[in-house]
Amino acid sequence: MSIIAGIDVGNATTEVVIADASVNPPRPLAWDRSPTRGMKGTEQALRGALSVLERIERAAGVACDVVVVAPQRPVLTRELAVAKADIDLGRISWVVAGRPTPGGLGVAVGRPVATTDSPTSSDAPVVLVARDPLGFRDTVAAVGAWRAAGARVVAVLLSGDEAVLVSSRLDDAVPVVDGIDVDRALQAELIAVEVAPPGRTVQRLSDPVALAHLLQLRPDEHDHAELAAAAVRGSRDATVARGGASTQRPRERGDDCAITFSDGRRMSLLDALHEIACGGRAATLDHRGSLSVDDIWGVDLAHVMEESLLRAPSDSARTVLLAALVDGGGDIADPAAAIAQWSGRACRLVYSEAAAARAGALTTPSAHPDAMVVDIGAGTIDLVDGDNNARLLAGAGHLLTESVATVLGIGRGQAEWVKRGPCSRIESPQIALDEDGIRRYLDSPAGAGLVGWLTVPGPAGLLPFETPLAPSEWRGLRLRLKSAVIGANLARAGGGVPHEVILVGGPAGDDELLGVVARALPGTVPARGDVAGILGHRYSVAYGLVVLSSA
Repeated sequence: MSIIAGIDVGNATTEVVIADASVNPPRPLAWDRSPTRGMKGTEQALRGALSVLERIERAAGVACDVVVVAPQRPVLTRELAVAKADIDLGRISWVVAGRPTPGGLGVAVGRPVATTDSPTSSDAPVVLVARDPLGFRDTVAAVGAWRAAGARVVAVLLSGDEAVLVSSRLDDAVPVVDGIDVDRALQAELIAVEVAPPGRTVQRLSDPVALAHLLQLRPDEHDHAELAAAAVRGSRDATVARGGASTQRPRERGDDCAITFSDGRRMSLLDALHEIACGGRAATLDHRGSLSVDDIWGVDLAHVMEESLLRAPSDSARTVLLAALVDGGGDIADPAAAIAQWSGRACRLVYSEAAAARAGALTTPSAHPDAMVVDIGAGTIDLVDGDNNARLLAGAGHLLTESVATVLGIGRGQAEWVKRGPCSRIESPQIALDEDGIRRYLDSPAGAGLVGWLTVPGPAGLLPFETPLAPSEWRGLRLRLKSAVIGANLARAGGGVPHEVILVGGPAGDDELLGVVARALPGTVPARGDVAGILGHRYSVAYGLVVLSSA
């Protein structure tokens, strides 16, 4: 029996497959994976891979005769969040909409005044602004004091989330909005506030002419009013200020940071993304210094939200996320020689990781021999055709995780699980609402703290995450993000895509990815790899190394 071990040291994970190469095709005997230690192409990463191999040998009770590796070209993907550029709103200084807990009803406009100021009588309407995030009783008392002094209090703005508590204690239903930046509010000249009835959306502040009238703007400022009105449409509450410090960016597709291509062309980021999608590759990203990259890909989160006809759950979704591919260096010129020296084992070098990925993926039962192999990793996507020509694209699993985390305003650890597939909202300890609108009974009662939250299967049971989106809305947005990060990235590879595409790599296990690829590459037959019929989608390179070595 000839026992061969294939070692695939990736940028994120290391996979090892031990197989009996005395039969054709080689028969897998044992396999496992582990996070890569240090950077691919370094001594630390290779020694870590040997440790994984030795662990598998001990557990399986086998010893390999030969180790096979590929050249170690370390590549790094750097995810960058690029803030959208400010646009000219004229005298409109900032816009806030979509607060989760507004109170009261109606439309009002007035001069902002701090609740801590001394109450005075005035015929001009005032909007009281409360700084204390937990002082709803003091805020209610301040409203009473200002009204007792003869002031016309037409709306209340709060820094905390106590709008409902304040509104329920007032004698009339003036609009009350929380989560406001108090310092910016107090710098404004006029503030317009609208809170619509439950189940409705703002009308006056979403109408640019009506908004201009409320804020006493000139007719030639209606274009500025439209930008602000567009930012609040679809929300139940809205607050728009005139004058003061301008730091707010409504949803827009303006210029971003600059991209300089290798031929000297310089353009805005969004234009550059289109150029890259049409075939451009080498570029320099000007973002806090200059970064030379081999490939770059990105996703305009605000544009994804607009196409989904949804409001971004997080203000940070008004950004562009980029994945830039750079050479990571590495200090091991000949990994086979290094492994042989350290372990005393025979070690062979296969000429290409791309060729190994293809050889492993094509052992999927019933796979077409001319299929293109798409190896999706954490940072990159490898496309390998029938002639073993490979193209390395920036932007894969990590970029999708970062996009989900940014749009929802959650941590990356949560996003790793949230991005994977369908969610449910816990309606009661016994009932969940799924993305298809069906309510179902839970096998065991959910904790009381989960009621009202969206949840996905996590590492230790149901994993909750908070978003104002309904389950069906999150499904649509999630699929749009996957299409923007993975689907559109594959589509830019150009023509000549074979009829069949086999997906391998960790993210290939995503339940929704086959549909994403089918929509991105019309006319293709997408398939998920099942290496050697038993290894699934992760071990294509490691097993492919064994296949090529034993051929």
